[in-house]
Amino acid sequence: MTYKLVDHGYPFKKIMHGKKWVGRVCQHADGGWLGTIGKLTVRGTSAVDAFEQVVAQRLGYANAAALHANNSAVRSQRRQAKAHAQYVLDSIMRGDFKPLDELFTKLEK
Repeated sequence: MTYKLVDHGYPFKKIMHGKKWVGRVCQHADGGWLGTIGKLTVRGTSAVDAFEQVVAQRLGYANAAALHANNSAVRSQRRQAKAHAQYVLDSIMRGDFKPLDELFTKLEK
């Protein structure tokens, strides 16, 4: 499940986790924006920035940049794994079972 920032016409924007309302982002009187989930409150320069910062901290990251870096690394790993799986499947379709044998020998070790 992912966190989403939704605007339902209130003076604040809701932070949703699936269908559950878990927090809000509102404009601060001194300028800037505040993102709040539970007792965690983070200040940001825009509504989206406050949302990203508070969600990143809620998920255990230092800031939104660390979360984005982790997401980028995970996407890269998944892309490589899917490409390798496609290569193995294409090899099998051509009648070459060597990549499949290599995969099973790695699993046995």
